[in-house]
Amino acid sequence: ARPAIEDLGARLTLRVDDDVPPARFDPDALRHVLWNLLDNAARHGANRNHPEVRVRVRAAPFGAAIDVEDRGPGLPAEIVRRVLVRGREAVPRADGGLGIGLTLARSLAHAMDARLTHTTPEGGGCRVTVLLRSDPDLVVDAPD
Repeated sequence: ARPAIEDLGARLTLRVDDDVPPARFDPDALRHVLWNLLDNAARHGANRNHPEVRVRVRAAPFGAAIDVEDRGPGLPAEIVRRVLVRGREAVPRADGGLGIGLTLARSLAHAMDARLTHTTPEGGGCRVTVLLRSDPDLVVDAPD
C-alpha cells in the first residue's frame, strides 16, 4: 500500500510489536478493511502539516489489534455513532467523502468476527483499530 499512499501525498509507517498473538482472520477481508482505513487516513487525515499515516500491530485483550492513525481533523461524531457504533450506512460528508469505505470496512470486519473501534489519539486526529480474536489452535512456526 505504501506507493498508493505516497501517491496521495502521505507517508506510511509501520510498527509491529514483538508480543502480537496469533489471530484469526480472513486474509482477503482484512486486506480490504486495511486498504479502506489506509485510504481514508491518507485522503482525509493526512495533510501538509501532518502527512504521516501510522499503522501499529499490537497485542490486545483477547487477540491482536491493528491501529491505523492519522493527525487530520478526525472522524465526525455522527459518522462514528452511525457507522461504527450502530452499524448503519454512512452519510455524505462535507469533505466530499461518502463514508462507504468505513461502512464496508465495518461490515467486512464483522464478517470475520472482528471489530472496528475509534479513538482520538493524544494530540488529535483519528485512530481506527481492527480488533482480531486470538486463535489458540493456530500454531505458528517460531524460530529456535
